[in-house]
Amino acid sequence: PRECCVGDTLTHAQRPCSQALPGFQKCTPVVFCGVFPEDSAGFEDLERALEKLNINDNSISRKATEEEYFRAYLIFKSNSIYYSKFKYYNERTKTYITGKYLNEKYNNWVSKGIIEEIYNISNSIYLDSKNPSVFKKISVDTLFVPNRFTPKKEIGRCVYYKSKYGAKINAFVDTLGSPIDLFVDKGNEHDATIAIKRLNIVSQKINANKYKNSNKYKRIILGDAIYDSDKFKENIKENDLDSLTHTNIRNTKDPIKLKKKELTDKQKKTLKERHIVENNFAWITQYSPRFYRVFYKKLENFLNELYITTTKTILKRI
Repeated sequence: PRECCVGDTLTHAQRPCSQALPGFQKCTPVVFCGVFPEDSAGFEDLERALEKLNINDNSISRKATEEEYFRAYLIFKSNSIYYSKFKYYNERTKTYITGKYLNEKYNNWVSKGIIEEIYNISNSIYLDSKNPSVFKKISVDTLFVPNRFTPKKEIGRCVYYKSKYGAKINAFVDTLGSPIDLFVDKGNEHDATIAIKRLNIVSQKINANKYKNSNKYKRIILGDAIYDSDKFKENIKENDLDSLTHTNIRNTKDPIKLKKKELTDKQKKTLKERHIVENNFAWITQYSPRFYRVFYKKLENFLNELYITTTKTILKRI
C-alpha cells in the first residue's frame, strides 16, 4: 500500500465512496531554519556573509524592516525637504526607500498607535530615572501653530494671531526642558483652559500627591500672566500642586489688589526659570526643521509628529 498523505479521504474497503472529499490540496513541504555562528563574536562576520548572499540569491527577501523604515523617516524629518523629493538608499537591501512610501508607512504607524506608544514608554522611563528635584518646578506654556489644510471643525481661529486657523500645543516641561506632557487642542481655546484639561495627568506623572506636604519637593507650576486666573489656581490646588504666575493686570485696575498680587524678588527670580519651556519649543524646530512649515490634513498626524520630535529630547536625557 502507498503512503497515506495529509488530505487523503479514508473510506471502507468493501463499501468505498465514489469520490474523495473536496477541499483538500496537496501540501508542499517547507523547511524553516536559523543560522547562528559557533561563537557569539562571529555575528558581524555572519552578517557580512549574508549580505553577500543577499546580492546573489533572489530567494532571500530584500524588503526593508520596520526598523529601517523608521530610521529612514527620522533622517527625512531632520531634513527640510518634502516627501516627493526624498529618497533614502538602504545599504542592506541595495534599494531606495521613497518619501511617498514613507508617508504610507507613517499613516500606518499612526493608525496603530505605534508612535504614541514609543513616546509613552520613553516618557515613563525618563520619569522613573530622574531625581524628584527635577520635577519640583514645572513650566507650562502654549504655542500656536497655523494650519490651512486641517478641517476647520478640528482647529479654531486665534484672534490674537491675525485670526488665522490653527492648533495650539500645550507643554508641561521640567527643569531640564524635557516635556512631561504634551497636548494639542483647537486654536481658539484659552491657554489656561487647555492646561486645566491636563493638570490631573501631569499631577499623576510627577507624583504630586506624594510630595504635597514636602517643603523640599513640593511641585510648583510656573506660568506667565495668562495663567493668572482663579479657575486655574483652584484646579492647581485640587491636584495637589502649587502655582506661581506673573500678575495679569487686565483682571483688575484696583491698586490695592495689585499691591497684594505683587511678587517678591525671590518669586521673580524663580519665574525667570520658566524660559526653559520656550527652549523646548525651539528644540522642536531644531530637530524637525519642517515642523512649522508643513500643514497636516489630520490633527492626529500633527500630534504624532510632535511625539517623534520630543522623543528625541527625552532620549538624550535618559
